[in-house]
Amino acid sequence: MPTSVATIDLEIARQPAAVFDALTRLGALRGRIGASTTYAGTVDVTDDPVRVGSTYVDRTPIGRLRGQVLELEPDRRVVFRQALPTGTLDVRITYELERMPAGTHLVRTGEITTRRWLALVHPLVVRATHAENRRTMAAMKASLEADPRL
Repeated sequence: MPTSVATIDLEIARQPAAVFDALTRLGALRGRIGASTTYAGTVDVTDDPVRVGSTYVDRTPIGRLRGQVLELEPDRRVVFRQALPTGTLDVRITYELERMPAGTHLVRTGEITTRRWLALVHPLVVRATHAENRRTMAAMKASLEADPRL
């Protein structure tokens, strides 16, 4: 059961409240970050904005990842867990926000665990996931900084 952890660190020229709002409005996520070959969208979101216990589904080429919000600390921290129903992929994502004079320092930590047949291709899953995470975080930053309403 291999596990990999990766962190993305960036500064966004928006206050933590705006960044937190973008992270917790999953219904609007695809509009903010776009789609790709590894992310088709987030659907079946039970609450928007999410709260602890809210659920959602991310559509990916390897299946529908069922997600749940584990922790929320307004303008400071969000923790998600998502997994394939088969149990072959489990992902925990933590966002930590810190107020800075020019906006927000955002740290995204993702932990990927693969099991059974998916463990055999763990490095490929990790590589594709990390590339997608870098893309989505860059898109999130760009959309937040371009939005004059925030």
